[in-house]
Amino acid sequence: MSELLSHEEYQSIANELDFPTDALINGKFTAAIDGATMQAINPATGARIADIAACGAKDVAVAVTWGAGGFRSRRLVKNASRRRT
Repeated sequence: MSELLSHEEYQSIANELDFPTDALINGKFTAAIDGATMQAINPATGARIADIAACGAKDVAVAVTWGAGGFRSRRLVKNASRRRT
């Protein structure tokens, strides 16, 4: 069995992680249309995690349009074709 890492080692690994901070719309990460961002805060520590896309009504409209189109095209596929193997 391998040994556990120390808190500092885990913290070092966490500090090197790089997560997407833009909105995922139509399978692509994209900034908010107006470029707005907001801080994501760790509720346990109050530390800033990242600045993320602050999507507004226009971003939501775009996401809903893409989502509705995907939903409509999926409805055209027979149920048997959608089953996971």
